[in-house]
Amino acid sequence: MNDNEESHEANDRSKNEPDLIIALAKGMSVRAAAKTSGFSERSVYRRLQDPQFLKRVSDAQSALLRQGLGRAISKVPVAWETLSDVATDSENDNARVIAARTILELSHKLGEGGTAAKRIESIEQRLRDLEVSQNEQ
Repeated sequence: MNDNEESHEANDRSKNEPDLIIALAKGMSVRAAAKTSGFSERSVYRRLQDPQFLKRVSDAQSALLRQGLGRAISKVPVAWETLSDVATDSENDNARVIAARTILELSHKLGEGGTAAKRIESIEQRLRDLEVSQNEQ
């Protein structure tokens, strides 16, 4: 293979890199990600040694999680309404108790989640403040 052919092949692969990143971010095995994106397994393993490439995979995973969380959050009002309907309108006492218990448990967990988020935010702010004070010294 001459230099021109190698360059063309590298360009073709770089066009497929987003497919490889998404495949890996979705949790595909190296073999499956390679096959899906047109890379050899050896090339995928080599790319997985590159910190910049790993960061792009990590960023893609974060984006996928945000998208999934966004879709889940959009269904929360419907889920609450369904539970509320079952808790108040069901003729099945067992279903009403389960729905009521679920509402109480989830309400408690959501409250804990908000508290945890505030605590994390506070810790992060303290770390930033410490970093600034250390840089000033």
